Amino acid sequence: MANWEYKTLFYGIEGKVFYSNRFWVDVSTSLDEPGNRYGPTERSRLIGKIFQAMKQLEEALKQLDEEGWELVSTSFSTGIFSFHGMAVLRKSSPSSASG
Repeated sequence: MANWEYKTLFYGIEGKVFYSNRFWVDVSTSLDEPGNRYGPTERSRLIGKIFQAMKQLEEALKQLDEEGWELVSTSFSTGIFSFHGMAVLRKSSPSSASG
Protein backbone atom coordinates (compact mmCIF):
# COMPACT_ATOMS: atom_id res chain seq x y z
CA MET A 1 0.00 0.00 0.00
CA ALA A 2 1.33 3.42 -0.96
CA ASN A 3 2.16 5.98 1.69
CA TRP A 4 1.70 9.60 0.67
CA GLU A 5 3.17 12.91 1.72
CA TYR A 6 0.86 15.88 1.16
CA LYS A 7 1.57 19.53 0.45
CA THR A 8 -0.98 22.35 0.36
CA LEU A 9 -0.40 25.49 -1.66
CA PHE A 10 -2.26 28.75 -1.15
CA TYR A 11 -2.62 31.46 -3.79
CA GLY A 12 -0.85 34.13 -1.75
CA ILE A 13 -0.99 37.88 -1.88
CA GLU A 14 1.71 40.42 -1.11
CA GLY A 15 0.71 44.05 -0.82
CA LYS A 16 -2.73 45.61 -1.05
CA VAL A 17 -5.72 43.86 -2.61
CA PHE A 18 -5.46 45.86 -5.85
CA TYR A 19 -2.15 45.97 -7.72
CA SER A 20 -0.60 43.39 -5.42
CA ASN A 21 1.71 40.52 -6.26
CA ARG A 22 0.14 37.05 -6.44
CA PHE A 23 1.94 33.70 -6.15
CA TRP A 24 1.56 30.08 -5.02
CA VAL A 25 3.07 29.40 -1.58
CA ASP A 26 3.50 26.30 0.61
CA VAL A 27 1.24 26.77 3.66
CA SER A 28 3.61 24.86 5.96
CA THR A 29 6.12 27.73 5.72
CA SER A 30 6.05 31.48 6.27
CA LEU A 31 5.71 33.92 3.37
CA ASP A 32 9.20 35.29 4.03
CA GLU A 33 10.93 31.91 4.06
CA PRO A 34 13.06 31.41 0.94
CA GLY A 35 12.10 28.56 -1.35
CA ASN A 36 8.47 28.37 -0.25
CA ARG A 37 7.00 30.02 -3.39
CA TYR A 38 6.36 28.07 -6.55
CA GLY A 39 5.94 29.35 -10.09
CA PRO A 40 6.06 32.99 -11.13
CA THR A 41 5.05 35.98 -9.00
CA GLU A 42 2.85 38.34 -11.01
CA ARG A 43 0.97 41.59 -10.48
CA SER A 44 -2.69 40.95 -9.64
CA ARG A 45 -5.30 41.46 -12.36
CA LEU A 46 -8.77 42.90 -11.97
CA ILE A 47 -10.09 40.80 -14.88
CA GLY A 48 -8.98 37.25 -15.57
CA LYS A 49 -8.04 36.26 -12.02
CA ILE A 50 -8.82 32.57 -12.43
CA PHE A 51 -6.94 32.42 -15.73
CA GLN A 52 -3.93 34.09 -14.10
CA ALA A 53 -4.00 31.76 -11.09
CA MET A 54 -4.24 28.64 -13.25
CA LYS A 55 -1.45 29.84 -15.53
CA GLN A 56 0.77 30.43 -12.49
CA LEU A 57 -0.25 27.05 -11.01
CA GLU A 58 0.70 25.32 -14.26
CA GLU A 59 4.19 26.81 -14.01
CA ALA A 60 4.40 25.87 -10.32
CA LEU A 61 3.39 22.29 -11.13
CA LYS A 62 6.25 21.99 -13.63
CA GLN A 63 8.63 22.88 -10.81
CA LEU A 64 6.92 20.59 -8.28
CA ASP A 65 6.78 17.70 -10.75
CA GLU A 66 10.58 17.67 -10.75
CA GLU A 67 10.40 17.10 -6.97
CA GLY A 68 7.96 14.19 -7.44
CA TRP A 69 4.72 16.00 -6.48
CA GLU A 70 1.43 15.44 -8.32
CA LEU A 71 -1.74 17.53 -8.22
CA VAL A 72 -4.66 16.01 -6.31
CA SER A 73 -7.18 18.85 -6.06
CA THR A 74 -7.75 22.57 -6.56
CA SER A 75 -10.31 24.93 -5.12
CA PHE A 76 -11.04 28.59 -5.82
CA SER A 77 -13.28 31.12 -4.14
CA THR A 78 -14.17 34.52 -5.52
CA GLY A 79 -15.79 37.55 -3.98
CA ILE A 80 -16.30 41.18 -4.97
CA PHE A 81 -12.87 42.24 -3.74
CA SER A 82 -11.19 38.92 -3.02
CA PHE A 83 -9.94 35.83 -4.76
CA HIS A 84 -8.50 32.76 -3.01
CA GLY A 85 -7.05 29.52 -4.32
CA MET A 86 -5.83 26.26 -2.79
CA ALA A 87 -4.06 23.31 -4.37
CA VAL A 88 -3.35 19.95 -2.74
CA LEU A 89 -0.44 17.84 -3.98
CA ARG A 90 0.97 14.47 -3.01
CA LYS A 91 4.02 12.33 -3.60
CA SER A 92 4.80 8.76 -2.74
CA SER A 93 6.90 8.34 0.36
CA PRO A 94 8.97 5.29 1.24
CA SER A 95 7.15 2.66 3.26
CA SER A 96 8.05 2.72 6.93
CA ALA A 97 7.34 -0.97 7.52
CA SER A 98 9.52 -2.49 10.18
CA GLY A 99 10.50 -5.94 10.16
